[in-house]
Amino acid sequence: PAEPADSEQVRALERLRRKIGPLDAAGASVAIEHRELRERLESLEAQTGDLDGAIAKASALMAELDTLVESTFTEQFTALQTTFAANFQLLFGGGDAQLRLTSEEGVRRPGVEIDARPPLKRRQQLSLLSGGERALTGVALLLGMLAVRPLPFVVLDEVDAALDEANVTRFGDAIRELSERTQVVVITHNRGTVEVADSLWGVTAGEDATSRVFGLRLDEAKRIADAARAEREAAR
Repeated sequence: PAEPADSEQVRALERLRRKIGPLDAAGASVAIEHRELRERLESLEAQTGDLDGAIAKASALMAELDTLVESTFTEQFTALQTTFAANFQLLFGGGDAQLRLTSEEGVRRPGVEIDARPPLKRRQQLSLLSGGERALTGVALLLGMLAVRPLPFVVLDEVDAALDEANVTRFGDAIRELSERTQVVVITHNRGTVEVADSLWGVTAGEDATSRVFGLRLDEAKRIADAARAEREAAR
């Protein structure tokens, strides 16, 4: 006998159910993965927004700093030009010197060159000056920088080695003036520079050939010498 129509439908439904079953499981897995990927995408988009905001703030800050650096440099450079020229004339007893900016292709920040004209000479670059003139120009630049931005302590290592007697005298006067507002230590073998010092420190070899350091304050030495001279005169 023929099976009822509803039995055929039941079997058809069972076959469809067996076919759809694996798809249901796979569909659930795909839905979970889709949700996780969307959550990660939203998180990455939020992080991207934060980074874009941070980059914009950093760019604005860099532009602000560039403007500040540029204005500060211009102000300080202008002041240095004035103090350098004044110290150059003081140390050389005349003449003039100037600082100028140089620009090179591909270089963001300009360089600085020195043009100097010692008394009775033509203007020329620093590299064309004599050794003594270069040393004195360097001292003028240092003094100009210290006038613009004072420091509490300065060490000069034989900067007067190439100077003649007249320039040593001007150098000593400049160091004496500088010492009124800055502590200055000068390493020198020049007697003219030694004479303007407040105190001396030296290294000598003892009888056992070992190095020894000695110190002398010139005001105390002068007082002792004056006292000894007074005693000799009284003994006469």
